Amino acid sequence: GEDGVALVVTVKDDVPTIAEDYEAAANELNEANLYDGTDASAVQPLTATGNLKTEAGIEWGADGGSLTSLSWGSGETAETAAIDPGAGLTLYFGTDGKFSTVDLGVATSGTLFITSSGAYTFTLIENILLSGDGAQSDDLSALNGGLYAHGVDGDGDPVNGEDGVALVVTVKDDVPTIAEDYEAAANELNEANLYDGTDASA
Repeated sequence: GEDGVALVVTVKDDVPTIAEDYEAAANELNEANLYDGTDASAVQPLTATGNLKTEAGIEWGADGGSLTSLSWGSGETAETAAIDPGAGLTLYFGTDGKFSTVDLGVATSGTLFITSSGAYTFTLIENILLSGDGAQSDDLSALNGGLYAHGVDGDGDPVNGEDGVALVVTVKDDVPTIAEDYEAAANELNEANLYDGTDASA
């Protein structure tokens, strides 16, 4: 007949993947290494660097792709900030450890800078003040309700679905110390030196 024979050609879309054994990148900086800490580092400010693409094993596939945003919090407190393809994104945090997209000025304790390629730098400038005894590690990601990077490939497929890729940043608390060879200060006053004592002091 005139209809001929239909020929169907399909292309299966390639989608981004991450490594099956991926664990959230964990980056810790120690307050003790700050310029005024108990174990000050000669290199200031303190930084930790990495790349989510290699750490999470992100494969964009044939369509290419990049990271597009960071999100943190959940429910009514959830926030999302776009990662500029050229300039990247900087998150700031103050002494309470809470993230902000606004520069906190002198109240800034540190920053997290990330690019669309996945490269990031975690910087600690000043100490944070969170409650707790001992030299505990304060997980700023958990404090802010989780921190996740999101991205899409060239035709809009998301990496790791809506979950994104987790990023963990922690600050180890600095605690007061004393010298290991410290001996209790001994202070003695002599009654003999009282005004009516046997060896009255002038």
